[in-house]
Amino acid sequence: MRSMFVGAAMALGLILAGPARADTASDTAAVNGVLGAFGTTINKGDIAGFSALYVDTPTLLDEFAPFAWSGKGAIAAWLGDFGAWAKANAVTSTKLELGAPEAVNFAGDRAYVTVPVTIYAGLSTGKTLPTFGQFAFLMTRSGTGWKIAGWAYSRTGTGALK
Repeated sequence: MRSMFVGAAMALGLILAGPARADTASDTAAVNGVLGAFGTTINKGDIAGFSALYVDTPTLLDEFAPFAWSGKGAIAAWLGDFGAWAKANAVTSTKLELGAPEAVNFAGDRAYVTVPVTIYAGLSTGKTLPTFGQFAFLMTRSGTGWKIAGWAYSRTGTGALK
């Protein structure tokens, strides 16, 4: 009887524990690699490389209209709307500098990562203006490694552009 109780308690513990944690050093390194590629591809204008970092149906939240993009065409739509915003604000170039992740939380095949960012906007006047913000990324692990399932950007200080 006692062994039956211990067995049932162990099974219940496994069920309540949920998926195994994925916070191994290799997972952290892989997630950081994707974040590094995010900054590198966007700074190079490597649209194919940038797009390859995402799941098939990501969700993006940003501070310019329409503010949210989701589904199969989300990356292309965000790029198009960013281009329109840049043109309207005389932004001719942008460069991102991602800081070190401030939070990296794993739960099974998912990770939540927050990263500070400085975005330098090159203007048609020749000036370059910094804006400080933060990305919150949702990452998922699949058979091909870690991918970006979504992100939200928020300005954290008085930004150069609105």
